[in-house]
Amino acid sequence: RDLLNVSVPAIDDLTLIRGIDARIARHLAVRGVQTFAVIAGWTAADVATMTGELISARRISHEGWIEQAAVLARGDL
Repeated sequence: RDLLNVSVPAIDDLTLIRGIDARIARHLAVRGVQTFAVIAGWTAADVATMTGELISARRISHEGWIEQAAVLARGDL
């Protein structure tokens, strides 16, 4: 077995998305959200699932998290 070729899941720096600070990034990571692609693919149901004490659906929409994540997932800054 070649241990050097073990695939490591990608983890993006979610703080590159305006409105996501380190605390919110940790909050999302605990819930399995660690990549731009995951956020870019969020549906209304996903947004509803992620809302709560730290995050509001209005904030996600107003700050454009999904749109920003889509741009970052493509590798654009």
